[in-house]
Amino acid sequence: MPIFDCPPGVSILRGSFETIYPELCLDAEIISAWAAVLNYEERLRAPGTPARLFCNAGMLVTTDFEGTEEHRISKFCGGMEAILAQTDNMDIRNLQMVFVMVHYNKHYILVFFNLAQYQILVIDNIKGDVPINIRYSGYVEKVINAFCSYVKNHSPAIAKKLRSTTPVSLKFPWQTMYNGVDCGIFVMRHTETFKGTSVREWNCGLSPERDIMREVLKDESKELCDLRIKYFSKILLSDVNSLRSKLEKEVHEYANLSEDERMENAKTAKERIEFRLNEE
Repeated sequence: MPIFDCPPGVSILRGSFETIYPELCLDAEIISAWAAVLNYEERLRAPGTPARLFCNAGMLVTTDFEGTEEHRISKFCGGMEAILAQTDNMDIRNLQMVFVMVHYNKHYILVFFNLAQYQILVIDNIKGDVPINIRYSGYVEKVINAFCSYVKNHSPAIAKKLRSTTPVSLKFPWQTMYNGVDCGIFVMRHTETFKGTSVREWNCGLSPERDIMREVLKDESKELCDLRIKYFSKILLSDVNSLRSKLEKEVHEYANLSEDERMENAKTAKERIEFRLNEE
């Protein structure tokens, strides 16, 4: 039974939301729901701030990357039209920034397009100095090609400049060495806070993973856990969720449980969630 539903066809079951539980890999549908929430909130952005568009995690999936270029472009263009139809910016030419979420090898990354400055950035929470085309096995190049093919239909000049742009891997202080479990949360945080500024001006709100001696610090781990709770609430209680009233009723029912019942629920939550996920 879905507990989140909004256009364009984003309907998400309870099981997907259970992957927000700490130490679990996030389901791609949660990132799609987050993109819908951010696109909805863009309507309220402050005057003078850049117009941003957030693509869902299903723009291109593994089978699309393995398929033909013609199929890939067709699928991507259809996705762009569906998302833009639900926003105030019906035309790509009215946008300054576009975020495309990519799921590569069980890892989430962002490909960021700055249409005003003709800039392409790859934003990955895991550090790496391997060239983009090798590190992501050509996935990023295929996303860029699909995006530029869509833009070309509306603004050939912008598409031409983007195609001549070399994508750059963004480096930032809170990047991690091995954390692949929280990559979905990093993507959600990065889409929420990145406005195309320099890294120095980017107020992401996350601490470094390690100190100068490469010892793991605890702050970032706690911050990511807190973000899981924040995003869970924000997505489900967003005005864009047509099932919000149903969830509010469930929250009220949970609040009426005794403290012992809530403690018992919390104690076995992760085991029950992992069991259900393994059953699927």
